Amino acid sequence: ATISRLTAQLDDQVAGFHRRRIRMPVRYLLLDGMWVSVRGSDGHASKRVVLAAYGIAADGTRELLDYRQALSESAWAWGTLLRSLIGRGLDPDGVLLVVADGAGGIETAVAEAFPDATFGRCWTHRVRNLLDAIPAAERKSALRGLRAIYRASTKRAAVAAYWRFAKAWRRRHPRLVAGLERDLESLLAVFDLPAALRVSLRTTNLIERAFRELRRRLRPIGTLSDRRSVDRILYGQVTRLNELLSRRPLAGFTQES
Repeated sequence: ATISRLTAQLDDQVAGFHRRRIRMPVRYLLLDGMWVSVRGSDGHASKRVVLAAYGIAADGTRELLDYRQALSESAWAWGTLLRSLIGRGLDPDGVLLVVADGAGGIETAVAEAFPDATFGRCWTHRVRNLLDAIPAAERKSALRGLRAIYRASTKRAAVAAYWRFAKAWRRRHPRLVAGLERDLESLLAVFDLPAALRVSLRTTNLIERAFRELRRRLRPIGTLSDRRSVDRILYGQVTRLNELLSRRPLAGFTQES
């Protein structure tokens, strides 16, 4: 009876977290998904994705705003999470940049929820995918060329670095260059921001760090018993994470940025 009562209290807290008002004046939004193994009612394990939204204000304060379980990273699943955030107080007109990996329907969902925001593609995800498509012996050389693009001092310098990369690699790996060229506009979106902000916002690494801690906590458990147990464990970790983040605003951000 005691366990049941405590579990019910925890479920109420989890529900309250998902319903709470979003008071942060979010200017930059990072989106990413983490896959977990969950046991269904039939006793068989299946994969579910935890979709997460990480908000950053102009002064560098940050918070993992919410998470939601889904069967896939579809436009509908991402749209449901984003509409929930907006309905609870997130101002869509205040969001300047949304950074994500572009998987599934995420770009479509972002365009519908934040029509005036710029979509920025995560460099970490894109570089990883590009390098996976070429032989291992060539990856170090290709990585140097890609780094010259995203570490450039200005957008103009980044475009020049891209053309050098394209000239060096187009003949050997035309698909590699074509894939980079297709996403170049969204990859270079971060260069429209002040230089001090780019390292934090050219990737979704901030939210990936949160996922690494969550995975570390979930690994000893293995397959989780059901969807509610996933929510309870994530709630505890996300609450703890947000307490830490509230004391560690990002350096380089100011109200004028």
